[in-house]
Amino acid sequence: MNKLRLVLLVFLVFACDNFKKGDKNIVASHPFLVGVWQGQGRLLDTDVSEKMGEIPIRITIEPDGKIEISIGNTFVIEPKIKKAGFGFEIFGILDSEVNNAVHLNKTHLIILLIIPKDSTDDIDYSLADFHLKTNYMFDFSMRVGGVHLKKQGN
Repeated sequence: MNKLRLVLLVFLVFACDNFKKGDKNIVASHPFLVGVWQGQGRLLDTDVSEKMGEIPIRITIEPDGKIEISIGNTFVIEPKIKKAGFGFEIFGILDSEVNNAVHLNKTHLIILLIIPKDSTDDIDYSLADFHLKTNYMFDFSMRVGGVHLKKQGN
């Protein structure tokens, strides 16, 4: 039983460390990501969504790989990006609450940028999901939302 606990602990440590790294070469190898992606998101929990309303989301990706994210009333500190099977994960720590009137007490943001595999060169939109969480791993009370991100230019 103790060996199983040790294996699980080692797995979790490596999983957390791997998630935090991101990949600086992602943007260079996927230049279609460069530009300003923005849209109005909504949380799936209708009670909370009704209180918060639409959540403006803006992601700026520079050719040098620099990323800036604003969501609601806050910004993301040191956002990173990594490749995923469905497209890309963009993630980071929230600077403050997303909405000043509704306190969710969530500190982490993960945006799942879904990119169709057959049209990556001319892609200018993504039906993305976003997660507001207390950490990158397990958060049973995470808030999930959706957003149609439209690329404004590069």
